[in-house]
Amino acid sequence: MSRSGWCQADQKLANTARPVYERLIELIRQCSVVYADETGWRIGTLSAWLWVFTNLEITVYAIRANRSSDVVIDILGREFKGILTSDGFLAYDEQRLSAWLKQKCLSHLLTDLKEMRERKTGRALHFARQMTVLVARGDTVEGGEAEFGSLHLCSAGSSPGSSIGSVDCASAQVD
Repeated sequence: MSRSGWCQADQKLANTARPVYERLIELIRQCSVVYADETGWRIGTLSAWLWVFTNLEITVYAIRANRSSDVVIDILGREFKGILTSDGFLAYDEQRLSAWLKQKCLSHLLTDLKEMRERKTGRALHFARQMTVLVARGDTVEGGEAEFGSLHLCSAGSSPGSSIGSVDCASAQVD
């Protein structure tokens, strides 16, 4: 087969798959929880990024030239109503996504806490130890407040400024 034949076959496959891909994007936008990640990707000699948006039922991949929040918005839409679960990369916390509900990957959080326990002292070390135990126990705080040693956590609706999936800094106190 000639090079032009390969290019034509590739274009035909892309055109055939496009409606399926677009439908998957429509469906992922309706999900209550989406897990997102990105990794470096090579296209010949060009650098790119392979993005994945997934949950238990749907997976959407996107290969893009950049690693910005534009990709997140392009795939999930500006008005995503679910919970976006991701690592701590800044693209997921960009201003345009500030109204979205977010969950940070617990594995990444535990890795960060381990680094804090190894490198920090004083109050930061104390905080890292408490948070490690709390996350490892899988505690949930529903409809109120929970005390964990000297760490005071508030859940959504229990105190001013608290929100689902995060700890409000004004409500968290570490001795």
